[in-house]
Amino acid sequence: MQIHPADTRQDPKFIWLPGIIEASEFLGEFTRYQITSGNTRITADQTHFSGQVKLKTGQAVALALPPSQIRLLPTSTTRIA
Repeated sequence: MQIHPADTRQDPKFIWLPGIIEASEFLGEFTRYQITSGNTRITADQTHFSGQVKLKTGQAVALALPPSQIRLLPTSTTRIA
């Protein structure tokens, strides 16, 4: 997943979702973002690149998802006692 400012030109090779930065934490090699998209909370790590601006809490973003990286997992109805 890539995180971009909301006004980024959206490349059609990705699936795009809108989001809002809820929180961020600098962890040295990357920044961990908590993002809300619809009713879903997403945790995403973004590595640092020279000159890249850190996204701010409350900022609207666009999340770019490569279709080849999406996996749908079956839900389990088995209970472990």
